[in-house]
Amino acid sequence: MSSKNSNNYGCLCVFIVIALTFLGFFWYRNSQLGLINNARNETSSVRKFKAYENYYLSYPNGKFCSEAKNYILSDLQKEASMKDLFRYIENYSGNELAEDVSNIAYNKAAYSNTKEAWQMYINSVDERYMKDARARLQRIEDAERESELRAWATEKAAWSTALNINTIEAYNKYLKLYPQGAHRSKASKILIDMEVRHDFAGMHGDIPTMNQTSISYGDTSTIELENQTEYNMTVLYSGRINSKKILISPYCTKSFSMPNGEYDVSVKVDASNVIPYVGRSNLCGGSYAASYYIVTTRY
Repeated sequence: MSSKNSNNYGCLCVFIVIALTFLGFFWYRNSQLGLINNARNETSSVRKFKAYENYYLSYPNGKFCSEAKNYILSDLQKEASMKDLFRYIENYSGNELAEDVSNIAYNKAAYSNTKEAWQMYINSVDERYMKDARARLQRIEDAERESELRAWATEKAAWSTALNINTIEAYNKYLKLYPQGAHRSKASKILIDMEVRHDFAGMHGDIPTMNQTSISYGDTSTIELENQTEYNMTVLYSGRINSKKILISPYCTKSFSMPNGEYDVSVKVDASNVIPYVGRSNLCGGSYAASYYIVTTRY
């Protein structure tokens, strides 16, 4: 054999050894023993979970199946949120882990026992794992309805409920249920104040100061407002003690009196493309006047 042929033979042998080594490594890495050892030796909790999951999904009936399953379920029991659990239920659809993870989700829903948790459970798990979830959700909804009825059943209870909730919707509900209620004036003032604060906080323009047309030393001021727009106009005065809502029809003028004091004022029309205009007024007695109109500006 020539030297050249010997070199070629040697190279071929080296190539075969490398190829066999690579194939052996590849086989071992994806074998049961390789996958389970990878999971056991992983130090990152996230990667460790993924490694055990990879083993279980690759070998659902494998030699180390119980070890992988126990780790997965233990980790989900301790770490997973309800939302995560339902994602895993979908991932494990078709094998026994789906039922085990559904049981964990059921236990967590039962522990929190909220309408949201049970609704999420019902929307996500297979019908086979539903247990009594619908009945438990129904009991919560029935209890909420009963509590809601009690909260608004009397004028006194309704006012207390509105104060506790403290939203525009709650005060409007009080006024709708008890239009002649003992706290109707207070509720109306709170609604005006909330609306004015909302207008100040949002996108708005600035209204100019009203003209004082006469001076007096009484406790009230007379205000005359003119609506020069084609829309219905709402003017809101929000003060520390008194608040007032004034409605002015298109191209009309309205006069009214207000106790002296400082007020936050909001002016708006019933047109969705017109922002509110806000400002502050200090009423010192006498008469005041203002005329409001819309100017269209193009950029």
